[in-house]
Amino acid sequence: MSSVPGIVCFEHCGQRVFCLDVPQICPGGCGTALKDCDFLLSPFQLPSPFSKAVEYPCSIAIKPTEGTFLRDYRSGHNLHIGLTDSQGKVHEFAEYGLHSDSNDNWHQCIVINLLAKEFHPVISDDPDWKEYWDWTLAQVLASGQWNTNTYHRDEMNCFDFVLTFLRSLRQEPFSSLARDKVDFCQRVILPKTSLAGKYIRLFRKLEETTDGLFMMERGPNPINRTCRLRHENDCPSSTSQEKPAHSSSTVGTRVLPSFQKDEESHHSSWQS
Repeated sequence: MSSVPGIVCFEHCGQRVFCLDVPQICPGGCGTALKDCDFLLSPFQLPSPFSKAVEYPCSIAIKPTEGTFLRDYRSGHNLHIGLTDSQGKVHEFAEYGLHSDSNDNWHQCIVINLLAKEFHPVISDDPDWKEYWDWTLAQVLASGQWNTNTYHRDEMNCFDFVLTFLRSLRQEPFSSLARDKVDFCQRVILPKTSLAGKYIRLFRKLEETTDGLFMMERGPNPINRTCRLRHENDCPSSTSQEKPAHSSSTVGTRVLPSFQKDEESHHSSWQS
Protein backbone atom coordinates (compact mmCIF):
# COMPACT_ATOMS: atom_id res chain seq x y z
CA MET A 1 0.00 0.00 0.00
CA SER A 2 1.57 3.27 -1.07
CA SER A 3 1.52 6.30 1.19
CA VAL A 4 0.12 9.64 0.11
CA PRO A 5 2.89 11.82 -1.39
CA GLY A 6 3.62 14.92 0.65
CA ILE A 7 4.16 18.55 -0.37
CA VAL A 8 6.89 20.46 1.46
CA CYS A 9 6.95 24.24 1.89
CA PHE A 10 9.76 26.55 3.02
CA GLU A 11 10.94 30.15 2.61
CA HIS A 12 14.36 31.48 1.62
CA CYS A 13 15.63 34.45 -0.39
CA GLY A 14 12.20 36.07 -0.15
CA GLN A 15 10.63 33.17 -2.01
CA ARG A 16 8.08 30.70 -0.76
CA VAL A 17 8.97 27.33 -2.24
CA PHE A 18 6.73 24.31 -2.66
CA CYS A 19 8.33 20.99 -3.56
CA LEU A 20 7.95 17.23 -3.37
CA ASP A 21 11.57 16.79 -2.23
CA VAL A 22 13.65 19.46 -0.54
CA PRO A 23 16.53 20.46 -2.87
CA GLN A 24 20.12 20.59 -1.65
CA ILE A 25 20.71 24.11 -3.00
CA CYS A 26 18.38 27.09 -2.55
CA PRO A 27 16.38 27.48 -5.78
CA GLY A 28 15.83 31.19 -5.06
CA GLY A 29 19.12 32.22 -6.65
CA CYS A 30 21.55 32.59 -3.73
CA GLY A 31 23.12 29.18 -4.28
CA THR A 32 23.30 28.45 -0.55
CA ALA A 33 23.28 24.84 0.62
CA LEU A 34 19.96 24.53 2.42
CA LYS A 35 21.45 22.40 5.18
CA ASP A 36 23.63 25.37 6.18
CA CYS A 37 21.20 28.26 5.80
CA ASP A 38 18.79 30.11 8.03
CA PHE A 39 15.23 29.78 6.78
CA LEU A 40 12.62 32.51 6.87
CA LEU A 41 10.23 29.58 7.19
CA SER A 42 11.67 26.16 7.99
CA PRO A 43 10.60 23.24 5.79
CA PHE A 44 7.31 21.69 6.82
CA GLN A 45 4.88 19.33 5.15
CA LEU A 46 1.51 20.74 4.11
CA PRO A 47 -1.37 18.91 5.80
CA SER A 48 -2.82 16.42 3.34
CA PRO A 49 -6.61 16.37 2.85
CA PHE A 50 -6.41 12.62 2.22
CA SER A 51 -6.38 9.88 4.84
CA LYS A 52 -6.67 6.14 5.35
CA ALA A 53 -10.25 5.27 6.22
CA VAL A 54 -9.16 2.60 8.72
CA GLU A 55 -7.66 5.34 10.91
CA TYR A 56 -11.02 7.10 11.32
CA PRO A 57 -13.73 4.97 12.97
CA CYS A 58 -17.35 6.09 12.86
CA SER A 59 -16.76 8.33 9.87
CA ILE A 60 -17.72 8.95 6.25
CA ALA A 61 -15.16 8.14 3.56
CA ILE A 62 -15.15 9.40 -0.04
CA LYS A 63 -12.95 8.25 -2.92
CA PRO A 64 -13.01 8.19 -6.72
CA THR A 65 -14.84 5.22 -8.17
CA GLU A 66 -11.68 4.45 -10.14
CA GLY A 67 -8.10 5.26 -9.21
CA THR A 68 -7.00 7.85 -6.65
CA PHE A 69 -7.61 11.55 -6.15
CA LEU A 70 -4.02 12.65 -6.73
CA ARG A 71 -3.27 10.59 -9.82
CA ASP A 72 -6.54 9.92 -11.57
CA TYR A 73 -9.47 12.09 -10.51
CA ARG A 74 -10.86 14.70 -12.90
CA SER A 75 -13.82 16.98 -12.38
CA GLY A 76 -16.95 15.14 -13.47
CA HIS A 77 -15.61 11.67 -12.64
CA ASN A 78 -17.71 9.42 -10.45
CA LEU A 79 -17.23 9.37 -6.68
CA HIS A 80 -17.96 6.63 -4.18
CA ILE A 81 -18.91 7.06 -0.53
CA GLY A 82 -19.02 4.67 2.40
CA LEU A 83 -19.09 4.40 6.21
CA THR A 84 -16.53 3.12 8.68
CA ASP A 85 -17.54 1.21 11.78
CA SER A 86 -15.91 1.50 15.20
CA GLN A 87 -12.95 -0.57 13.97
CA GLY A 88 -12.40 1.52 10.84
CA LYS A 89 -13.78 -1.13 8.47
CA VAL A 90 -15.55 0.39 5.45
CA HIS A 91 -19.13 -0.60 4.63
CA GLU A 92 -20.46 0.44 1.25
CA PHE A 93 -23.38 -0.02 -1.13
CA ALA A 94 -22.97 -0.29 -4.89
CA GLU A 95 -24.45 -2.02 -7.92
CA TYR A 96 -23.12 -5.34 -6.57
CA GLY A 97 -24.97 -4.79 -3.29
CA LEU A 98 -23.52 -4.35 0.19
CA HIS A 99 -19.82 -4.88 0.73
CA SER A 100 -17.49 -4.64 3.70
CA ASP A 101 -14.11 -3.57 2.41
CA SER A 102 -10.73 -4.65 3.76
CA ASN A 103 -9.71 -0.98 3.33
CA ASP A 104 -7.10 -1.68 0.63
CA ASN A 105 -9.16 0.53 -1.69
CA TRP A 106 -9.66 3.26 0.89
CA HIS A 107 -6.11 4.35 1.67
CA GLN A 108 -6.34 7.74 -0.06
CA CYS A 109 -9.77 9.18 0.61
CA ILE A 110 -11.48 12.25 1.96
CA VAL A 111 -12.64 11.49 5.49
CA ILE A 112 -15.45 13.30 7.27
CA ASN A 113 -14.75 12.49 10.89
CA LEU A 114 -18.09 12.63 12.66
CA LEU A 115 -16.36 12.14 16.00
CA ALA A 116 -14.65 15.49 15.60
CA LYS A 117 -15.69 18.13 18.11
CA GLU A 118 -16.70 20.44 15.27
CA PHE A 119 -19.74 18.22 14.66
CA HIS A 120 -20.70 17.39 18.22
CA PRO A 121 -18.41 18.20 21.19
CA VAL A 122 -20.36 15.93 23.55
CA ILE A 123 -20.57 12.85 21.36
CA SER A 124 -16.82 12.88 20.76
CA ASP A 125 -16.35 12.12 24.48
CA ASP A 126 -19.25 9.67 24.84
CA PRO A 127 -17.86 6.17 25.62
CA ASP A 128 -21.04 4.50 24.32
CA TRP A 129 -21.21 6.34 21.00
CA LYS A 130 -19.14 3.83 18.99
CA GLU A 131 -21.26 0.94 20.27
CA TYR A 132 -24.44 2.78 19.30
CA TRP A 133 -22.96 3.61 15.86
CA ASP A 134 -22.18 -0.08 15.23
CA TRP A 135 -25.63 -1.17 16.43
CA THR A 136 -27.39 1.31 14.13
CA LEU A 137 -25.16 0.33 11.21
CA ALA A 138 -25.96 -3.35 11.79
CA GLN A 139 -29.69 -2.55 11.69
CA VAL A 140 -29.34 -0.70 8.38
CA LEU A 141 -27.22 -3.48 6.86
CA ALA A 142 -29.73 -6.13 7.92
CA SER A 143 -32.81 -4.23 6.73
CA GLY A 144 -32.86 -5.97 3.33
CA GLN A 145 -33.21 -2.60 1.65
CA TRP A 146 -29.74 -2.61 0.10
CA ASN A 147 -29.14 -5.24 -2.59
CA THR A 148 -28.44 -5.59 -6.30
CA ASN A 149 -32.15 -5.44 -7.13
CA THR A 150 -32.80 -2.17 -5.32
CA TYR A 151 -29.69 -0.37 -6.55
CA HIS A 152 -30.29 2.57 -8.89
CA ARG A 153 -27.50 4.86 -10.02
CA ASP A 154 -29.54 8.03 -9.43
CA GLU A 155 -32.10 7.26 -6.73
CA MET A 156 -30.74 4.36 -4.66
CA ASN A 157 -26.97 4.53 -4.58
CA CYS A 158 -24.04 4.74 -2.17
CA PHE A 159 -24.97 8.28 -1.15
CA ASP A 160 -28.53 7.25 -0.29
CA PHE A 161 -27.09 4.43 1.84
CA VAL A 162 -24.96 6.85 3.86
CA LEU A 163 -27.76 9.38 4.34
CA THR A 164 -30.22 6.67 5.38
CA PHE A 165 -27.78 5.52 8.03
CA LEU A 166 -27.28 9.06 9.36
CA ARG A 167 -31.03 9.58 9.61
CA SER A 168 -31.33 6.23 11.41
CA LEU A 169 -28.92 7.45 14.08
CA ARG A 170 -31.59 9.88 15.27
CA GLN A 171 -28.87 12.10 16.58
CA GLU A 172 -28.40 15.77 15.85
CA PRO A 173 -26.90 17.38 13.90
CA PHE A 174 -26.32 14.34 11.67
CA SER A 175 -29.93 13.30 11.14
CA SER A 176 -31.13 16.79 10.22
CA LEU A 177 -28.24 17.34 7.81
CA ALA A 178 -29.01 14.02 6.12
CA ARG A 179 -32.60 14.95 5.27
CA ASP A 180 -31.59 16.98 2.23
CA LYS A 181 -28.89 15.83 -0.22
CA VAL A 182 -28.02 19.26 -1.52
CA ASP A 183 -27.79 20.79 1.94
CA PHE A 184 -25.63 17.91 3.16
CA CYS A 185 -23.25 18.36 0.25
CA GLN A 186 -22.97 22.10 0.69
CA ARG A 187 -22.47 22.04 4.45
CA VAL A 188 -20.50 18.82 4.99
CA ILE A 189 -18.87 17.58 1.78
CA LEU A 190 -17.99 20.63 -0.32
CA PRO A 191 -15.72 22.24 2.30
CA LYS A 192 -13.64 19.04 2.25
CA THR A 193 -13.55 18.69 -1.53
CA SER A 194 -12.65 22.36 -1.93
CA LEU A 195 -9.55 21.90 0.20
CA ALA A 196 -8.70 18.69 -1.66
CA GLY A 197 -8.97 20.52 -4.98
CA LYS A 198 -6.36 23.08 -3.95
CA TYR A 199 -3.99 20.35 -2.84
CA ILE A 200 -4.43 18.30 -6.03
CA ARG A 201 -3.86 21.31 -8.22
CA LEU A 202 -0.58 22.16 -6.52
CA PHE A 203 0.57 18.54 -6.45
CA ARG A 204 0.04 18.11 -10.19
CA LYS A 205 1.77 21.39 -10.86
CA LEU A 206 4.83 20.14 -9.01
CA GLU A 207 4.79 16.80 -10.80
CA GLU A 208 4.77 18.49 -14.20
CA THR A 209 7.79 20.72 -13.55
CA THR A 210 11.22 19.33 -14.40
CA ASP A 211 12.66 20.15 -10.98
CA GLY A 212 9.54 19.45 -8.91
CA LEU A 213 9.49 23.01 -7.59
CA PHE A 214 7.05 25.89 -7.55
CA MET A 215 8.08 29.29 -6.21
CA MET A 216 6.26 32.53 -5.53
CA GLU A 217 7.05 35.74 -3.75
CA ARG A 218 6.49 35.68 -0.06
CA GLY A 219 2.85 36.43 0.77
CA PRO A 220 0.57 36.44 3.80
CA ASN A 221 -1.40 33.31 2.95
CA PRO A 222 0.37 30.67 0.85
CA ILE A 223 -2.36 28.08 1.14
CA ASN A 224 -5.04 30.30 -0.38
CA ARG A 225 -2.61 31.40 -3.08
CA THR A 226 -2.14 27.82 -4.28
CA CYS A 227 -5.80 27.49 -5.17
CA ARG A 228 -5.34 30.17 -7.84
CA LEU A 229 -2.90 28.07 -9.82
CA ARG A 230 -4.41 27.56 -13.22
CA HIS A 231 -3.81 24.16 -14.66
CA GLU A 232 -4.96 22.34 -17.76
CA ASN A 233 -5.64 19.15 -15.82
CA ASP A 234 -8.99 19.16 -14.04
CA CYS A 235 -9.18 18.70 -10.32
CA PRO A 236 -12.00 19.22 -7.81
CA SER A 237 -12.59 22.78 -6.73
CA SER A 238 -15.62 24.61 -5.48
CA THR A 239 -16.88 28.09 -4.94
CA SER A 240 -19.04 29.06 -2.01
CA GLN A 241 -21.30 31.09 -4.27
CA GLU A 242 -22.23 28.11 -6.41
CA LYS A 243 -25.56 26.56 -5.52
CA PRO A 244 -26.57 23.24 -7.14
CA ALA A 245 -29.87 23.20 -8.97
CA HIS A 246 -32.76 21.43 -7.28
CA SER A 247 -34.01 18.91 -9.78
CA SER A 248 -35.88 15.80 -8.68
CA SER A 249 -34.31 13.80 -11.49
CA THR A 250 -30.76 14.77 -10.64
CA VAL A 251 -30.56 15.48 -6.94
CA GLY A 252 -29.12 11.99 -6.17
CA THR A 253 -26.10 12.14 -8.37
CA ARG A 254 -25.60 14.62 -11.17
CA VAL A 255 -25.42 17.77 -9.09
CA LEU A 256 -23.80 16.20 -6.04
CA PRO A 257 -21.24 17.30 -5.28
CA SER A 258 -20.59 20.18 -7.63
CA PHE A 259 -17.02 20.88 -8.64
CA GLN A 260 -16.00 23.81 -10.77
CA LYS A 261 -12.96 24.40 -12.99
CA ASP A 262 -12.48 27.90 -14.39
CA GLU A 263 -15.77 29.22 -15.72
CA GLU A 264 -17.16 25.85 -16.84
CA SER A 265 -19.11 23.83 -14.31
CA HIS A 266 -18.84 20.04 -14.16
CA HIS A 267 -20.66 17.62 -11.92
CA SER A 268 -19.66 14.37 -10.25
CA SER A 269 -21.89 11.36 -9.73
CA TRP A 270 -22.16 9.10 -6.72
CA GLN A 271 -21.67 5.70 -8.25
CA SER A 272 -19.90 2.45 -7.60
